[in-house]
Amino acid sequence: PPAAYRAARRLVASIDVRTLEVVERGWIDPGRLQTAIRALIAGSGESGGDVHAVLRLESWLQARRAPSSIPQRKEVNTNEVLHA
Repeated sequence: PPAAYRAARRLVASIDVRTLEVVERGWIDPGRLQTAIRALIAGSGESGGDVHAVLRLESWLQARRAPSSIPQRKEVNTNEVLHA
């Protein structure tokens, strides 16, 4: 298998599903997700799409929690403008 595929499998194998927001919210059963991940790692392609969808949703949820990379608006007073 390609190196990227092996790296992805290692990453998925290292996930503690109990810490995922989708599990904490009760949307995904941790036991079933762990079983699907194990099957995927073992070479079964049957659960690959489902695991991928769950991980994409998790990634989106985490991105929403992260501070925005867009800087907050900075207030400038008149003195700063006059002396710029």
